[in-house]
Amino acid sequence: MEALTATTRVSRGKGSNRRLRAAGQLPAIVYGLDTEAVALSVDPAVLRRILMGAKRRNTLIGLSIDGGDAVPVLVREVQTNAVTREILHTDFIRVDVKEPVVVKVPVVTTGKSVGVDAGGRLKVVRRQVNLRVKPELIPAQFEIDVTELDEGQSVRISACAAPEDTELVFETDYVVVQCVTGRASRQAGAAGGAGEEDAADESVGSDA
Repeated sequence: MEALTATTRVSRGKGSNRRLRAAGQLPAIVYGLDTEAVALSVDPAVLRRILMGAKRRNTLIGLSIDGGDAVPVLVREVQTNAVTREILHTDFIRVDVKEPVVVKVPVVTTGKSVGVDAGGRLKVVRRQVNLRVKPELIPAQFEIDVTELDEGQSVRISACAAPEDTELVFETDYVVVQCVTGRASRQAGAAGGAGEEDAADESVGSDA
């Protein structure tokens, strides 16, 4: 669990937030577990370091407010500047480490698809999947082995194996990754089709 200190703040609003950022602090808020929302300020450099870790926004954080005991939280939302990517505001949500939460985990493929070897192209359709898991056990990524995936084939979420101590959450059986036919294969198929047509034409001519 990563450590992050915070200070409560009374002033809110865009003007107050701008002044806070100008002073080198980041406006934030924490809520959840049926407790009152609390406006905070945190060190943006420390938060950026946490968000650059392997689990990114799924990193479990021990948030200490005004010098109090650390409370387990997850990042719920991060607002950033569209141009500079500077963090403007962050929402934290309190979590019970004994109770599972639903989080989005990035998809990573492993192995080299036989379809790619044959000229196909691997396409990741869903970049993230939903997992139900206890906060301390959230994986950094969701791996899918595509070694046996051939051209024209796909992997649906129902065919994926959830990591240990996790559960996949989905309503529709969507495609996560697929191997689409490559240009070389399409051209070879077109050439083969043209050859068959030529052979058919010659056959017809010989019968006449």
